Amino acid sequence: MARIKLARLRLLAAFAVLCCQAGVDTRAASEARRAGWLGLRTPHFWVIGSVPTDDLLIVASRLERFHQTLSLLFPRLGLDAGASTTVVVFPSHEAYEPFKPTYKGAATSVRGHFVAGPVANYILVTADAETLRVAYHEYVHVAIHRVLASAPAWFDEGLAEFYSTFEMTFDNRVRLGSVLPEHVLQLRERGLMPLATLIAVDRDSALYNEGDKSSVFYAQSWLFVHYLLLGQHGKFAGQLAAFAGQLIDGASLREACARALNSTPERLEEELRSYASQDSFLRQLVPLSTALTPLSGVSSSVVAEADVHATLGDILLNMSRPDAAAAELKAALAADGQSPSAHASLGLLLMAQGRNDEARAHLERAIASPAATWLTYFSFATVLMDSRSQAPLSQTATTAVEGALRRAIELNPAAPEPYGQLARLLSQDLVRLQEARQLIRHALVLAPTEEQYILVDAVIRINSREYAAARTSLTRLTRARDSDVRKEAMDLVAEIDRRLAETAGRTAEDAGLRLRDGSSVLPDRIPLFRRLLPGEQRAAGWLTALQCSENSVAFLGRAGSRAVRLEARRITDVALVNHSDAHLSVRCGQKFVNTVAVFTYTGPERPDVVTGTAIALEFPPADYVPPDVSSRQPQ
Repeated sequence: MARIKLARLRLLAAFAVLCCQAGVDTRAASEARRAGWLGLRTPHFWVIGSVPTDDLLIVASRLERFHQTLSLLFPRLGLDAGASTTVVVFPSHEAYEPFKPTYKGAATSVRGHFVAGPVANYILVTADAETLRVAYHEYVHVAIHRVLASAPAWFDEGLAEFYSTFEMTFDNRVRLGSVLPEHVLQLRERGLMPLATLIAVDRDSALYNEGDKSSVFYAQSWLFVHYLLLGQHGKFAGQLAAFAGQLIDGASLREACARALNSTPERLEEELRSYASQDSFLRQLVPLSTALTPLSGVSSSVVAEADVHATLGDILLNMSRPDAAAAELKAALAADGQSPSAHASLGLLLMAQGRNDEARAHLERAIASPAATWLTYFSFATVLMDSRSQAPLSQTATTAVEGALRRAIELNPAAPEPYGQLARLLSQDLVRLQEARQLIRHALVLAPTEEQYILVDAVIRINSREYAAARTSLTRLTRARDSDVRKEAMDLVAEIDRRLAETAGRTAEDAGLRLRDGSSVLPDRIPLFRRLLPGEQRAAGWLTALQCSENSVAFLGRAGSRAVRLEARRITDVALVNHSDAHLSVRCGQKFVNTVAVFTYTGPERPDVVTGTAIALEFPPADYVPPDVSSRQPQ
């Protein structure tokens, strides 16, 4: 697993230290009409549901208070930026059932859950006595997801349970870490699982998904985090994130305990069992530096049926439930054929299924809306670029792709995908390689381990003739996780070998030239010189004159310390190749000033003079000079 950035671990440490799918029955989702839903918008949430306004208002106001608290305590989490959060409040578990996570084809018995999306995050809850605690729990997932997209299950759920007991006091303090009696009772009745088992649980595990087993998992995750934060007077509070980071980076449980906690798994398990059996648990009151702003002036309004269907469809799409998502999105378009969000989500779904022509039609409708998101523009560009497999992009299509990607970057500068895709597009344009290089570097800053971006960077280097650097990257990618990346990396290594064989002896360096000091010429502008045939020689220097007689012509000049005199019967017998953009004429009797030339000839090799029969004269761009002289013709 990729190593977590140190900065992200520090954010998680700050968060912790403060307290010192497919296969479900889709009929219910597809057949239910989504009329009569209400919604209200707050500064940081859109809360919708088929419940009374008062229920929505309670959820919205308490979540805003919780958001403000987390933002004050952990400002570096950046909760005011990035993806928005939509909260869906169902009136009952029966209404919520079609949207619950599934395990082995059946809905799990959760009371709420969090769905991460590239444009919006979603929290789904039911309107009951546990609504607020579940909402707090799920919003902690939103916060953690901002700095760690794939947190270990015990860490993610343990922190979420810990903060779910959030309470405000009347003196502008918050109470955190209150005991959860049901968890303590569960663990005392069932006993604790081995710590190694807890750490190994992932989101596909039965312990995470099945009935009362999940209760034991949640209970022990809460207890473990509670102990590491508050146990033994906060002895381990500063090491929680470091401990999690060690495990994420591939350390064994024993190694992580030793390095981060100066302990052993056996000792930690014994302390955790003792902690579970104690009569009382610490909690902490944390003063806030700023008074919280109460929610005011917010009223509910009716949510259009198409918008409800589109929202639920996008949730199901992000849960990898394509059939159920399609049913909701088609219902949205049946209610409103112009719904931009439904067109956008349906376009994404069809694109994922490889149905690009159909996806393009929906995405074109979506980007016509002022409400189009960065993901919609990015997906539209991706669909157009994928058409390259059938035929090259037209200039019109290329312009459309570039415009869509630049709009995606404008709407979300923190998303690496548009930078990477635009770099991929420009990597084939030799005139714009430097621009492509800047874009892919930006993408790699945002996502340094993304194999597709490393691959694009290698392509840019190949097209810039930086073969050694490209080969280094590609050699690593031949062991990539993605089989398509591995194959393309191997194909590109073969392409480097082919190009090297084709250009051997033909580069500016081979011709005896170097770039003038301070030149800004791009590597892709290096010309390919004439390939030497058997018996031919080459010298780089300065052409000074062309002398003509009745039976011959002579090219005069200098190559380093050697004089140049090469002859031919006629000028037309010599290949004259101008690699420069500047106009150049060659005629009898002409004198040349500061004219760099590469002479190809046959004749004896002599240390004092370049003499023999002229075969070719090639004139490089103005930025190139012979390596052993100044940038001007010697006198």
